[in-house]
Amino acid sequence: MNRCISNNSCIWCPCCRCRPPIIIRCPTGPTGPTGSTGATGPTGSTGSTGATGPTGPTGNTGATGPTGPRGEGCASLGEQILNGGMEDFIGDLPVSWNSTTPISIESVDQAGRVHSGNLSVNMQDGSDLYQDVDIKVGCYYILSFFAHGEGQQIGLRATITFLDDQNNQLLTNQLIVREQDLINSNRSFGYFRLVSGAAPSGAVKARVAFYVVAGGGQSMDLDDVSFMVA
Repeated sequence: MNRCISNNSCIWCPCCRCRPPIIIRCPTGPTGPTGSTGATGPTGSTGSTGATGPTGPTGNTGATGPTGPRGEGCASLGEQILNGGMEDFIGDLPVSWNSTTPISIESVDQAGRVHSGNLSVNMQDGSDLYQDVDIKVGCYYILSFFAHGEGQQIGLRATITFLDDQNNQLLTNQLIVREQDLINSNRSFGYFRLVSGAAPSGAVKARVAFYVVAGGGQSMDLDDVSFMVA
Protein backbone atom coordinates (compact mmCIF):
# COMPACT_ATOMS: atom_id res chain seq x y z
CA MET A 1 0.00 0.00 0.00
CA ASN A 2 1.40 3.38 -1.07
CA ARG A 3 1.81 6.11 1.54
CA CYS A 4 1.37 9.86 0.90
CA ILE A 5 4.28 12.12 1.55
CA SER A 6 4.21 15.78 2.68
CA ASN A 7 7.01 18.05 1.50
CA ASN A 8 7.20 21.87 1.41
CA SER A 9 3.50 22.14 2.19
CA CYS A 10 2.62 19.93 -0.80
CA ILE A 11 0.99 16.57 -0.33
CA TRP A 12 1.59 13.93 -2.98
CA CYS A 13 1.39 10.17 -3.22
CA PRO A 14 3.94 8.07 -5.07
CA CYS A 15 2.54 5.40 -7.25
CA CYS A 16 4.49 2.76 -8.89
CA ARG A 17 2.12 2.89 -11.77
CA CYS A 18 2.25 6.75 -12.24
CA ARG A 19 5.18 8.80 -13.24
CA PRO A 20 5.62 11.47 -12.01
CA PRO A 21 3.81 11.06 -8.71
CA ILE A 22 0.28 12.51 -8.47
CA ILE A 23 0.01 15.74 -6.42
CA ILE A 24 -3.13 15.63 -4.39
CA ARG A 25 -2.98 19.07 -2.77
CA CYS A 26 -0.50 21.94 -2.89
CA PRO A 27 -1.38 25.33 -1.32
CA THR A 28 -0.86 28.62 -3.28
CA GLY A 29 2.36 30.42 -2.51
CA PRO A 30 2.61 34.15 -1.69
CA THR A 31 1.84 36.68 -4.50
CA GLY A 32 4.96 37.95 -6.17
CA PRO A 33 5.70 41.66 -6.73
CA THR A 34 3.80 43.50 -9.51
CA GLY A 35 5.70 43.65 -12.74
CA SER A 36 6.44 46.90 -14.60
CA THR A 37 3.63 48.47 -16.71
CA GLY A 38 3.74 47.58 -20.35
CA ALA A 39 3.78 50.14 -23.22
CA THR A 40 0.47 51.97 -23.99
CA GLY A 41 -1.38 50.53 -26.96
CA PRO A 42 -2.41 52.64 -30.01
CA THR A 43 -5.33 55.09 -29.61
CA GLY A 44 -8.59 53.74 -30.94
CA SER A 45 -10.69 55.60 -33.57
CA THR A 46 -12.96 58.49 -32.44
CA GLY A 47 -16.53 57.47 -31.84
CA SER A 48 -19.50 59.17 -33.56
CA THR A 49 -20.71 62.54 -32.19
CA GLY A 50 -23.57 62.26 -29.78
CA ALA A 51 -26.89 64.06 -30.19
CA THR A 52 -26.98 67.80 -29.33
CA GLY A 53 -28.39 68.46 -25.91
CA PRO A 54 -31.35 70.80 -25.33
CA THR A 55 -30.78 74.59 -25.58
CA GLY A 56 -30.24 76.20 -22.23
CA PRO A 57 -32.32 79.15 -20.99
CA THR A 58 -31.65 82.66 -22.44
CA GLY A 59 -29.32 84.70 -20.30
CA ASN A 60 -30.07 88.15 -18.98
CA THR A 61 -29.88 91.09 -21.44
CA GLY A 62 -26.62 92.96 -21.14
CA ALA A 63 -26.36 96.67 -20.46
CA THR A 64 -27.08 99.03 -23.37
CA GLY A 65 -23.94 100.42 -24.94
CA PRO A 66 -23.32 104.14 -25.34
CA THR A 67 -25.18 105.97 -28.12
CA GLY A 68 -23.05 106.46 -31.20
CA PRO A 69 -22.41 109.87 -32.76
CA ARG A 70 -25.20 111.41 -34.82
CA GLY A 71 -24.74 111.10 -38.55
CA GLU A 72 -24.57 114.16 -40.78
CA GLY A 73 -27.64 113.20 -42.81
CA CYS A 74 -30.00 115.72 -44.39
CA ALA A 75 -32.02 116.70 -41.37
CA SER A 76 -34.02 119.85 -41.96
CA LEU A 77 -32.42 123.09 -40.81
CA GLY A 78 -35.67 124.95 -41.25
CA GLU A 79 -36.02 127.94 -43.54
CA GLN A 80 -32.72 128.82 -45.26
CA ILE A 81 -33.78 131.82 -47.33
CA LEU A 82 -33.31 135.19 -45.68
CA ASN A 83 -36.07 137.79 -46.09
CA GLY A 84 -38.15 135.44 -48.22
CA GLY A 85 -41.26 137.44 -47.27
CA MET A 86 -39.79 140.54 -48.98
CA GLU A 87 -40.55 142.71 -45.98
CA ASP A 88 -37.16 144.47 -45.69
CA PHE A 89 -35.68 146.68 -48.40
CA ILE A 90 -32.68 148.91 -48.89
CA GLY A 91 -33.93 151.36 -51.47
CA ASP A 92 -35.88 149.20 -53.90
CA LEU A 93 -33.76 146.04 -53.48
CA PRO A 94 -34.90 143.47 -50.86
CA VAL A 95 -32.36 142.87 -48.07
CA SER A 96 -30.22 139.68 -48.48
CA TRP A 97 -31.04 139.53 -52.20
CA ASN A 98 -28.88 140.54 -55.19
CA SER A 99 -29.59 141.59 -58.76
CA THR A 100 -27.62 142.41 -61.90
CA THR A 101 -30.56 144.65 -62.90
CA PRO A 102 -31.39 146.63 -59.72
CA ILE A 103 -32.95 149.42 -61.73
CA SER A 104 -35.71 146.97 -62.77
CA ILE A 105 -36.51 145.91 -59.21
CA GLU A 106 -38.80 147.71 -56.75
CA SER A 107 -40.94 147.15 -53.67
CA VAL A 108 -44.73 147.28 -53.91
CA ASP A 109 -47.42 147.58 -51.24
CA GLN A 110 -50.65 148.08 -53.19
CA ALA A 111 -53.69 146.03 -52.24
CA GLY A 112 -53.94 142.86 -54.31
CA ARG A 113 -50.20 142.81 -55.11
CA VAL A 114 -48.90 141.46 -51.78
CA HIS A 115 -49.38 137.79 -50.88
CA SER A 116 -48.67 138.18 -47.14
CA GLY A 117 -47.26 140.88 -44.89
CA ASN A 118 -46.95 144.46 -46.11
CA LEU A 119 -44.64 144.27 -49.13
CA SER A 120 -43.67 142.19 -52.15
CA VAL A 121 -41.01 142.72 -54.81
CA ASN A 122 -41.85 143.70 -58.38
CA MET A 123 -39.65 142.49 -61.24
CA GLN A 124 -39.82 144.12 -64.66
CA ASP A 125 -38.91 142.77 -68.10
CA GLY A 126 -35.34 141.42 -68.26
CA SER A 127 -34.76 141.58 -64.51
CA ASP A 128 -33.19 139.00 -62.20
CA LEU A 129 -33.12 138.46 -58.46
CA TYR A 130 -30.99 135.87 -56.59
CA GLN A 131 -29.66 134.74 -53.21
CA ASP A 132 -26.87 132.26 -52.34
CA VAL A 133 -27.56 129.66 -49.62
CA ASP A 134 -25.21 127.17 -47.89
CA ILE A 135 -26.05 123.52 -48.62
CA LYS A 136 -24.95 119.95 -47.82
CA VAL A 137 -23.69 117.62 -50.53
CA GLY A 138 -26.10 114.78 -51.33
CA CYS A 139 -29.20 116.55 -50.02
CA TYR A 140 -32.30 117.51 -52.02
CA TYR A 141 -33.90 120.96 -51.69
CA ILE A 142 -37.33 122.50 -52.26
CA LEU A 143 -37.84 126.01 -53.61
CA SER A 144 -41.35 127.41 -53.33
CA PHE A 145 -42.81 130.89 -53.92
CA PHE A 146 -45.90 132.91 -54.83
CA ALA A 147 -46.06 135.02 -57.99
CA HIS A 148 -48.60 137.39 -59.59
CA GLY A 149 -48.57 138.85 -63.10
CA GLU A 150 -49.18 142.49 -63.79
CA GLY A 151 -50.28 141.83 -67.35
CA GLN A 152 -50.80 138.81 -69.59
CA GLN A 153 -47.46 138.53 -71.38
CA ILE A 154 -45.13 137.61 -68.53
CA GLY A 155 -42.75 134.65 -68.49
CA LEU A 156 -40.88 133.42 -65.41
CA ARG A 157 -37.90 131.13 -64.89
CA ALA A 158 -36.93 130.01 -61.38
CA THR A 159 -33.65 128.10 -60.85
CA ILE A 160 -31.62 126.28 -58.21
CA THR A 161 -27.96 126.21 -59.25
CA PHE A 162 -25.33 124.38 -57.20
CA LEU A 163 -21.94 126.13 -57.18
CA ASP A 164 -18.46 125.16 -56.00
CA ASP A 165 -16.13 127.41 -53.99
CA GLN A 166 -15.03 129.12 -57.23
CA ASN A 167 -18.65 129.85 -58.27
CA ASN A 168 -18.47 127.26 -61.06
CA GLN A 169 -21.90 125.84 -61.92
CA LEU A 170 -22.17 122.12 -61.13
CA LEU A 171 -25.90 121.45 -61.57
CA THR A 172 -28.95 123.58 -62.40
CA ASN A 173 -32.61 122.72 -61.83
CA GLN A 174 -35.26 125.03 -63.27
CA LEU A 175 -38.97 125.72 -63.36
CA ILE A 176 -40.40 127.65 -66.31
CA VAL A 177 -43.75 129.44 -66.35
CA ARG A 178 -44.68 130.43 -69.90
CA GLU A 179 -46.19 133.74 -70.90
CA GLN A 180 -49.96 133.80 -70.33
CA ASP A 181 -49.65 130.92 -67.79
CA LEU A 182 -48.91 133.20 -64.85
CA ILE A 183 -51.98 134.19 -62.78
CA ASN A 184 -52.76 137.86 -63.34
CA SER A 185 -56.20 138.35 -61.83
CA ASN A 186 -56.42 141.00 -59.13
CA ARG A 187 -55.54 139.81 -55.59
CA SER A 188 -54.56 136.33 -56.82
CA PHE A 189 -51.14 134.68 -56.63
CA GLY A 190 -50.01 131.39 -58.11
CA TYR A 191 -48.07 128.94 -55.94
CA PHE A 192 -45.00 127.30 -57.49
CA ARG A 193 -42.65 124.58 -56.23
CA LEU A 194 -39.35 123.18 -57.55
CA VAL A 195 -37.50 120.17 -56.10
CA SER A 196 -33.77 119.98 -56.86
CA GLY A 197 -31.63 117.00 -57.67
CA ALA A 198 -29.10 115.86 -55.05
CA ALA A 199 -26.46 118.50 -54.38
CA PRO A 200 -23.38 117.18 -56.26
CA SER A 201 -19.94 116.51 -54.82
CA GLY A 202 -17.91 119.70 -54.60
CA ALA A 203 -20.94 121.97 -54.18
CA VAL A 204 -20.78 124.46 -51.29
CA LYS A 205 -23.84 126.60 -51.98
CA ALA A 206 -27.00 126.92 -54.04
CA ARG A 207 -28.03 130.03 -55.93
CA VAL A 208 -31.80 130.58 -55.88
CA ALA A 209 -32.68 132.88 -58.77
CA PHE A 210 -35.65 134.37 -60.63
CA TYR A 211 -35.69 135.73 -64.19
CA VAL A 212 -38.58 137.62 -65.81
CA VAL A 213 -39.47 138.23 -69.43
CA ALA A 214 -42.47 140.52 -69.95
CA GLY A 215 -44.23 142.49 -72.69
CA GLY A 216 -43.95 146.28 -72.77
CA GLY A 217 -44.76 147.84 -69.42
CA GLN A 218 -45.71 144.51 -67.78
CA SER A 219 -44.09 142.94 -64.72
CA MET A 220 -44.32 140.27 -62.01
CA ASP A 221 -44.84 140.50 -58.24
CA LEU A 222 -42.89 137.93 -56.15
CA ASP A 223 -43.52 137.09 -52.48
CA ASP A 224 -43.00 134.45 -49.74
CA VAL A 225 -39.99 132.65 -51.19
CA SER A 226 -38.89 129.51 -49.28
CA PHE A 227 -35.87 127.20 -49.62
CA MET A 228 -35.54 124.11 -47.41
CA VAL A 229 -34.14 120.57 -47.30
CA ALA A 230 -36.58 118.21 -49.02
